[in-house]
Amino acid sequence: MVSSPKTQQPRLFLLLKTLSTKEITRLGKFIQSPYFNNSELILHLFNAIKRQHPRYAGKSIEKEKLFQKLFPNEGFNYKKITDLYSDLVKLIEKFLTIEMLDQNEPVVNGLRLKVYEERHLERSFRKQFDQAQKHFKEKVNKTAFDYGDMTAVAFDYYFHPTTERLSEKEKSVQSAMGYLDRYFILMKMRLGMELYSRQEIIPEKNEIWQLNEVLKNTELLKNENKLFVLYPKIIQFLKGSYSEKEFETLNRFIQTNKSDVPLSELRPIMIAMANKAWQIYTQGKKKYINYLFEIYKTGLKYNGVFFQNGKIRETTFNNIVVTACIIKEFHWAKLFIKKNQSYLIPNEKDRTVLYSNAIISFHEKKFEKTLLLLNKEQKTKGILELRNRFLRTRTIFEIFFQDHSYETTVHSELLSFTKYVKKIKYLTEEKKALYLETTVWMRKLKNQKFKKINKQKKEEWKKKINESRLLAKEWLLEKIDQL
Repeated sequence: MVSSPKTQQPRLFLLLKTLSTKEITRLGKFIQSPYFNNSELILHLFNAIKRQHPRYAGKSIEKEKLFQKLFPNEGFNYKKITDLYSDLVKLIEKFLTIEMLDQNEPVVNGLRLKVYEERHLERSFRKQFDQAQKHFKEKVNKTAFDYGDMTAVAFDYYFHPTTERLSEKEKSVQSAMGYLDRYFILMKMRLGMELYSRQEIIPEKNEIWQLNEVLKNTELLKNENKLFVLYPKIIQFLKGSYSEKEFETLNRFIQTNKSDVPLSELRPIMIAMANKAWQIYTQGKKKYINYLFEIYKTGLKYNGVFFQNGKIRETTFNNIVVTACIIKEFHWAKLFIKKNQSYLIPNEKDRTVLYSNAIISFHEKKFEKTLLLLNKEQKTKGILELRNRFLRTRTIFEIFFQDHSYETTVHSELLSFTKYVKKIKYLTEEKKALYLETTVWMRKLKNQKFKKINKQKKEEWKKKINESRLLAKEWLLEKIDQL
């Protein structure tokens, strides 16, 4: 008898939890098919555990119990049951791959073309190529990936042994090149948007090869696809070529044309706009926090722009809550958390909801509650850890500022946070400096709390803060007013 080591929940159950009830039913039919599965044991295993869907918890699905059901006359063998788990996982992966293929017509068309190509069925091969081209031309909202798929299809057609490559009527090589050019241009701009939207935070150089040439060529293609108009506008905006009027125009353009832009392409556009609107707000243009809130509300209404594969990133989730709190939309923020927390990735859900509720409590000036939430165990790293620690530092500072308690704690907290920021490697030096300068001001205000400060000095400090790019600028100004 082989004993089982302690492990996390098996991959089998983690995978099954992601399936809907309808998918579980179809999976059952798939496993029953002798073409895909000839093992009765795998079918019995599936039937034994599917009753626990979607929780997959309890003693009835422990490996020892399942082994006893499947092999009533044998002693428990860990390897034997684990191998069955692995075989079932492989079948589920195959089932989900087929399900995904059924929803991806361009990929299916390409594979059909390969089938006829490899079997040298010339007429069927040519017919399949014509159908792929027809489907592509009729598609209204083409994405970069559509152009990429058609590049491969046209390429295979051109190099097929039966294609008359030297015929003047044969245009597949021109088609392949045209699709490739458009794929290259769109992907270059799409990735460029992401790089530009990160550049104020991430310490990396974002020189994008041939981007200027790409932007010039979009002028020739603007009547073909809305993306050749929209992407260049977003890139110019992200590079800093903007005014408030231009931002409003861009926002209206998206509102007007969003039905002509595929969701997969609208997502990076609106995320890039949200990132830039936040950056402009932190530079002192207060109006942009309201623009940012509108971007988030629009994205949430329109087919879940801020969701990817039915899930929302914890950073995006927190950003939405923070934005709502800054403009004191507390009720809206609480409803957002309640409505959307189920769309968070399971292992991120608890810490994200905890931090989001802490943000609301902080902005509602319920600082003891904020600290209580932040003190609960949270395993975070990177930007999320930075945000968590910064909020904790500000919360302790607030409690001290109210009644002079936590004086020793606030000193050690500021020192600890300063050391932490200096060690961070994933931030630009400029961004680090903004955090460090903010803590300098917090120390200055802490020391001034027990002294008198005249109105002129207050105004001088407020002017310096307003002219800076400090983080939590509005919060610092509020603390000066409280001195």
